[in-house]
Amino acid sequence: MEPKTILLGQRPARVWTGGTGEAIVLLHGGWAGAESYWSTVTDDLERTHLVVAPEFPLIGSADGLPTFGAYAAWLAELLTALGIERATLVGNSLGATIAWRFAGQYPERCAGLVLVNGYQPPVYSSMLRWLATRSPMRAMARSNLLRQHYSIGVLGFAFDDRGKVPADIVRALESFTRADAERVLDVLLAEEAASPPPRGRCC
Repeated sequence: MEPKTILLGQRPARVWTGGTGEAIVLLHGGWAGAESYWSTVTDDLERTHLVVAPEFPLIGSADGLPTFGAYAAWLAELLTALGIERATLVGNSLGATIAWRFAGQYPERCAGLVLVNGYQPPVYSSMLRWLATRSPMRAMARSNLLRQHYSIGVLGFAFDDRGKVPADIVRALESFTRADAERVLDVLLAEEAASPPPRGRCC
């Protein structure tokens, strides 16, 4: 796998590619980048597929995108720039949520869909979204996010062997801030209901 940088509009996009054949796109989780999530499996996949592993603008980071729909559109633009019209998507955690949304928005471009430890984007009622912008509900939501999703303590649930946790993931969780959590909440609460992937066509 070799890294390259592609300009999408005014935003540079970093992506790892390798191999030849039908495209398989690996979408990483929200803790760190593609290399941390996929480096142990890409060698095998490259023997039979063109493997593409993009680096998302991380959810919660200052350059993150505002909704899962925006992430799906970003991915579609990236694949077009790479000359890939149709691919199998494999997503882990955040990547699974983006893969699900991509398959719903662009079913003709999705040859297959694999969700690993992930699910469709959450959809909240307008009342709940309104409440979650106010204190103390906002403070409770932020505290829950930090405790259950972005703390070192959650690694015991994600990795059977703590010795195999990539250093990038440890650093990302150690440096995750309250401001980062606020941006993640904004993405979660901004999501509107979306069409699911069509059964039998891409899944």
